[in-house]
Order: sequence, then structure tokens, then C-alpha cells
Amino acid sequence: MFGVTRFNIEIILLAFLLALLECVGEVSAQGRYGEEFPENMVRSLLSVKGNLYSGIDNYISVDYSITKDCDTFFLSVPRAAIIHDTLNRYLLIPERPGNARLTIYCLNSQDTIVLGYKYFIVRNLPDPCLEINGIRLSSPSSMSKSSLVAADSISVLFSDDIIGSESWFRVTDFTIGYNYGGFHVSHHNLSNKISLQTKQIISRIAPDREISISLNIESDGKIKKQLPIYRIRLY
Repeated sequence: MFGVTRFNIEIILLAFLLALLECVGEVSAQGRYGEEFPENMVRSLLSVKGNLYSGIDNYISVDYSITKDCDTFFLSVPRAAIIHDTLNRYLLIPERPGNARLTIYCLNSQDTIVLGYKYFIVRNLPDPCLEINGIRLSSPSSMSKSSLVAADSISVLFSDDIIGSESWFRVTDFTIGYNYGGFHVSHHNLSNKISLQTKQIISRIAPDREISISLNIESDGKIKKQLPIYRIRLY
């Protein structure tokens, strides 16, 4: 049976010191760099998938428990403007798409500590698409003539991922037209509703013909915008 020797004690002490240094190193690294926050602690209020979008207002929320022990704290995101909106809600406007790292710093007794960070994907604002009778249409696109005739109105949608984007703009008026025998036939609608006369024009169009839809949209701020002409092939 082996006894406890001086050599064994030295080995045990050395292992203990190495483990202690490793723990101190981990704590030190955590103090310098922080840890990544869980999904529910720092999140985007704009996006269903947790994304940010360049050039528009993105609201993010920060869980109060993160900063409750700080005398003061601040958020930092490279190439983005950040404005404190309410208690734990912030307005963030990224300059361009890519990956963005949001870091939260805590200030206590003149010491600055990194509490942690969260990565976001910043995307470009997508081009708007038409929605007619529940069908999403970009340009060029196609849809059945019967679906268009059965539709009540048209609307503009940017993305299912952006919460509330369906109400950003409303259609004030639009024109549906097509070429026939060297002439351009069209009908103008003074709202987003597809009139009976327009439906009659559509019903007379032969299959596999292209129509154009041009429209104007308006925001709540009364800002009007001319959208590109959408081209749709009917079948």
C-alpha cells in the first residue's frame, strides 16, 4: 500500500493551483468580455425571427434583471444609432445589413464591466409585394384570372417577419391595364377596392396575357409614394 509522500503532496498542490488559476482566468475573461445573453433577455420587438432591418426604427427590449445592480449602464452597437426610449426599451437604427453585436456595459464606482452581448442579423428592408385575394405577388409574377376577379381589394405587404408592416402604408388608388390590338386598355380605381368595371375588363382578357398594376400608397404621416409598376401574367 502506497503512503503519502512529499512528491504526491506536491503533485496534488500543483493540480489545485492550476485549477484555481483556470477558474480565476474564466472569471477574468467573463469580466472582460461578458457572456452571450439568452434569446428572451435581449430581443427585437420588430421582427418575428429576431432580426433587425437597416435604415428603419428597430425597437429592442432589455430584461431589467440584467442591469438592476448597475449604478448606470449603456448599450453599444457598431455602425448603429441607439436611443433610450422607455424604461427597458431602446430604439436602434443600423446603418447597413450584416451581423451586429450589441454589448451592454455596467458602470459601478467608476469601474466598467461588460455584462454581456447579443448578436443580431441586420437585413435590408425587402421590396413591398402586392397581396390580392390572399396571394402574395412580386414583379413579375402570375395568378389565375378567376382569383383576380374574385378579389375585393389589393394591399401592400413588406414582410411577414416585420410585425405591423402590413399597416405601414395603405393603397390610395391604383390602375389596372393591358395592351390589346396596339392600344393600352386600363381602368383607374379611386381606392384599394377593385371596382365592378375593372373586374369586367379583367374578365374579357384572354388567357396568358400580362396586365400591369400601378398604385399609390400613403402612410399615416400623409407621405405619398409612387411604387414601381407590377407586371402579372394571368392564366
